[in-house]
Amino acid sequence: MSGLQQRTSCPSCGSSVSNEILSLAYEKDPLRSFLTAYYAKINLKLLQGCVYSLRHCGYCHLIYQQGVPDDELTRALYEDWIDAEASRAKNYLSGHWGRYRRLSEDLCLAKALLGPINRPPRVLDFGLGWGEWLKMATAYGCDTCGVELSREKVESAKAAGISVVSLETLPAEHFDFINMDQVLEHLRDPWETMRRLTASLRVGGLLKISVPNGNGMLKRVGSLRWTNQGRAEIMAVHPLEHLNCFSHQALIKLGERAGLREVQPSLLLAYRTQLAFHDPVVFAYSILRPIVRKIIKVPKVIFQKAKHQKSTHI
Repeated sequence: MSGLQQRTSCPSCGSSVSNEILSLAYEKDPLRSFLTAYYAKINLKLLQGCVYSLRHCGYCHLIYQQGVPDDELTRALYEDWIDAEASRAKNYLSGHWGRYRRLSEDLCLAKALLGPINRPPRVLDFGLGWGEWLKMATAYGCDTCGVELSREKVESAKAAGISVVSLETLPAEHFDFINMDQVLEHLRDPWETMRRLTASLRVGGLLKISVPNGNGMLKRVGSLRWTNQGRAEIMAVHPLEHLNCFSHQALIKLGERAGLREVQPSLLLAYRTQLAFHDPVVFAYSILRPIVRKIIKVPKVIFQKAKHQKSTHI
């Protein structure tokens, strides 16, 4: 019995015009070997007869998996196959403190873009994970809350004093800043989530989205290495987890459909909000990163909700 639900249209723009660009059986190599190496506790019976099919939308250019995990497979994937302790331990491996610095820089940039507010900024972290971003936002004096589906992560967040809410209960036009980091690629219906989050932004509020870099995937998809060594190159289309592969162009089109416009911080503002000038190597990287991001349009976009701007639908 298949553990996949089939999406019949683009989950980002709703277009039914698409073409298949890759098809692999989950039960056969190379996909079988890749998945069994990646998930130590995988149950291949849940994937019996299932096909990993990648499609390319002809309108918004999203690359997406046609078959997405149903409720049973989703529960098995995130609660059984993925080791929660190992996931949490990644936060404390090399680069841990550098990541906190980057979180701090992101918040400094967000506060600079928002401008003066005569109250604590109201912020939401959608897909709060283990709560690091919200802890940093709290340290910066923000009024914080988060949304998370994982029961273990919700319990961890509540134990740390973090307010956890549901997507369905978010107030309208309330938040000044919404953070969605490495979440949109996992969702069966990214448009519905985008629509709800946009509705909860105040006019002038910011929505920051980061996803795995899907730029150029259409050209690379036929030569992907389904091995442990090739894991990085397939990350944007990772089977079962990364259901939606966004290029910068596809992400912009999703934002425009929701009635949002992209905000591009100036180089001066990007440099002013970086905190890493004490280390020569990090300093050099900090100098180059804003320039590289200006030249190479990676799918990391800050949107703003403008006045009298309606969503567009196909």
